[in-house]
Amino acid sequence: MTKKEKIFNKFNGKCCICGVELVKFHKNMGEDYKRMFTIDHIKPISLGGSNDIDNLRPMCQRCNSIRNNKAGERRIKIIKDRKYIKDYEMKFIIDDICNGLITKSDIQELKEELLNIYEDTLNKIDTLSVNLFK
Repeated sequence: MTKKEKIFNKFNGKCCICGVELVKFHKNMGEDYKRMFTIDHIKPISLGGSNDIDNLRPMCQRCNSIRNNKAGERRIKIIKDRKYIKDYEMKFIIDDICNGLITKSDIQELKEELLNIYEDTLNKIDTLSVNLFK
């Protein structure tokens, strides 16, 4: 069995993030392109990861393009700078935690930042609704 086949079989031919059944590349992929089998580095090369099989896993094209090399602290910084979190990013944050790419203090810091952002938003909604429904 080749290295690529071993990686494909690690999750029984499914994406390690979203669980979609992966398809191997062929010429006329059409809609299947998003489900195309790609190999992801758990710890990106740019962050010191390796090409060792233990650092590789199967991921669909869609998830891999979203994840890019934004793992761990990089993802936290992007979310904090943007001031909100996208729904799909939760899967990646959980994945980063499971793979030891985010520290406990990073999580606490992100949590506090998001609570402040959402609290401000909720206060604005309360103020608007009080004025609107007088």
